[in-house]
Amino acid sequence: MRRVWVIAGMALTEARRNRLPWIVLAMAAVVLASSLFARSLALTESARLHLALLASFARVAASFVVCLHVIGSALREQQDRITDYLLSVDLPRGVYLVGKASGYMMVALVVAIVFWMPVAAYAPGVPVFAWLLSLVLEVWIVAASAVFCAVTLNHFLLGTAFVMGLYVLSRTMSSLVLIATASPFLTTDGSQQALATVLRGIALLLPDLERFTRSDWLTGSPPDAPALLSISLEAITYIVVLVSAALLDLYRKNL
Repeated sequence: MRRVWVIAGMALTEARRNRLPWIVLAMAAVVLASSLFARSLALTESARLHLALLASFARVAASFVVCLHVIGSALREQQDRITDYLLSVDLPRGVYLVGKASGYMMVALVVAIVFWMPVAAYAPGVPVFAWLLSLVLEVWIVAASAVFCAVTLNHFLLGTAFVMGLYVLSRTMSSLVLIATASPFLTTDGSQQALATVLRGIALLLPDLERFTRSDWLTGSPPDAPALLSISLEAITYIVVLVSAALLDLYRKNL
């Protein structure tokens, strides 16, 4: 366990030294400025619009930053042969990967808190902490996906595209299923039914991120405890599956 925390500490140190804190702070400032600009354009409900846009921008920006950092950091270690060196000194691959994943999730936690702070400045009391919990779980799923792609695809552009595509698809899959199954313009032919079945099958494989970090939690519809427990269990399940898949692929490789 001690070696896991040492590897995790290395990931935190790297994040601190490669100017990630300044990048996160700059992006948080841009997110806040963008939401304030949108608020100035609103004719009515400007406060609610500002809060909803701020929460949405912060959520997407946090996920994007975590994705880029994790994939870039993992691939940089592979290209510099640091991974090979660490695994050559009697360090089990499982310990290494779990340590790196833990470190990346600590980084994701800090990133989520930084992007949460502008939201907390404008949002009401208790719901904003539920929103923070959900944001942390969401960026942890993104971090686990990025670890999997870095190990499996070993390509920055492909890995980033895969993770962000998975993120967008997970965010919109419920809406796509609804359009495919409940539209008044649907026909009863086999192609429509086949498409709906395929979309339902894909939705079962993806995390339902539409239930995570919702902006309406901050504008009058806070989540209850069962909803938070449900998304927590879902996030933990997907994180374990993704890290396990990355570990399986790491053991398969000849390093």
